[in-house]
Amino acid sequence: MLIGSNGEKLGLVDLSAALESARSATLDLVQVSPSDANPIVCKLLDYGKHIFDKKKNLSSSRVKVKRNTTKEIKFRPSTDVGDYNIKLKKIKSFILDGDKTKISVR
Repeated sequence: MLIGSNGEKLGLVDLSAALESARSATLDLVQVSPSDANPIVCKLLDYGKHIFDKKKNLSSSRVKVKRNTTKEIKFRPSTDVGDYNIKLKKIKSFILDGDKTKISVR
């Protein structure tokens, strides 16, 4: 069974015809079913692009995972009321974002 580059089924095709159609379209002939399957399913695709897309999707899924980070806010005796309120808002935003917050008083 041969599947075209855009997913359409081209039917049962012998190996030499499938290889020729892959060469004419400058694509690769890739077996997508196990070797013991009947019929064996092959697909016309650009294998380099396929591998690139898989790696790209894998790396983008890693980026979406947020690591727990610790944010630190320092208070000193000379911290004024306005600065205190700003730091308090930042602490609230850190906690709402799911970050651990460390508060140091010196």
